[in-house]
Amino acid sequence: MKRYKDLAALLLLCALFLSACGTSKSQDSSQDGRADTGGAVTAPPAGGADAGSAATSLPAGGADGTRTDNMAPCVEPLYDPRSNSLTLTDLASNTVLASYPFEEGQYVLSAESVNDGVVALAAAETEDANSDNQGNVIIQGVDSDEKITVYRFDQQLHLRDSFRLEDPGLPDGLISYPLAVSRDGSALTWVQEDGIYRYVLETGDLEQVPLKLPEAVCFDRIRYSEDGKKLFYFGGNGQEDVTVYGALDAETGKGTLFYAEDFDASSITVTGDYAVVNAAVPPGASDGNGRILLIDSIAGTGSEITLKSEGENDLAAAAADGKTLITCAAADGKGGVLRFYDTASSELKSEQPYSCEQEGIPYLLLVREQTAQVVLRTAQGFVLSVPVALP
Repeated sequence: MKRYKDLAALLLLCALFLSACGTSKSQDSSQDGRADTGGAVTAPPAGGADAGSAATSLPAGGADGTRTDNMAPCVEPLYDPRSNSLTLTDLASNTVLASYPFEEGQYVLSAESVNDGVVALAAAETEDANSDNQGNVIIQGVDSDEKITVYRFDQQLHLRDSFRLEDPGLPDGLISYPLAVSRDGSALTWVQEDGIYRYVLETGDLEQVPLKLPEAVCFDRIRYSEDGKKLFYFGGNGQEDVTVYGALDAETGKGTLFYAEDFDASSITVTGDYAVVNAAVPPGASDGNGRILLIDSIAGTGSEITLKSEGENDLAAAAADGKTLITCAAADGKGGVLRFYDTASSELKSEQPYSCEQEGIPYLLLVREQTAQVVLRTAQGFVLSVPVALP
């Protein structure tokens, strides 16, 4: 099976923001401008914010651009292909807090928050790298000889150091492997059929942990749990129309393996010790049941949850206790429905409408301890829906 690299990104910036946002992202950045669960998250025009500039306020949910009581900070690293820059953006207030410009001829493969900052992976631009009419980076082909450069930033997006991965001990075509950055930002991780590989950036040491799975897996995507102890994954096993998924212990290589038939996996959304494997939404999907896959790394289980509509496939997240699945079903540009499912039975617990003051595309879910909100991406930036209480 062909290996794909992660395109889009992002987890939250630090423990403070993790606590405030409690969320997850889903959907590839090349589709409808939504966030991916581990790759380079693309941003709309950021008002021309310069590197090292003061915070730039953009039009927010209110008419005067001010923050309301419902707008707790939620900071994301976003890549803007138009300016070829990485920004720290508070989605709640639609404010660019900092910006870092990349050199001409580079594009960002992924950008994600780690415990004490942000890590971005970049490579030289090729003729196959371009943008769609929304500014989202679309990589139509990958040069297997291209080298990755790892950039490490602090929490204010000041560049700490960078590493060009030219070590002859690294595998050929590393750029096309499913990659993940360790939660402390010290290492780059990938998984092959024979093991978990961890490349320590500062020393160049390459560590391998043999896999202990019942059969060989060709991994398409991996993501760390929030504590960095597990790796959630999906991929294939050589059987047509079969997706395999599960969780790996990053230290021992032991893991779980589950099967799903006719499931078009697109991204992984992580909440603590739980992960949702989202599926692509079929064009024009409106009727018919949808599906997601839930991975519980504590209980060591995997399950399919049937959704009310296919339109919910690509934007779903588990609550912190793993007992509730939250999905978003957009009705129009300004609103839709948040649905709450029981993860044990797949039964619909309840559904509540959400609304926003501006038109936009659902971008990610903010799942807090007692509420859930939708972040919509608009032509001017981002806007949050009114919070909806969890059941």
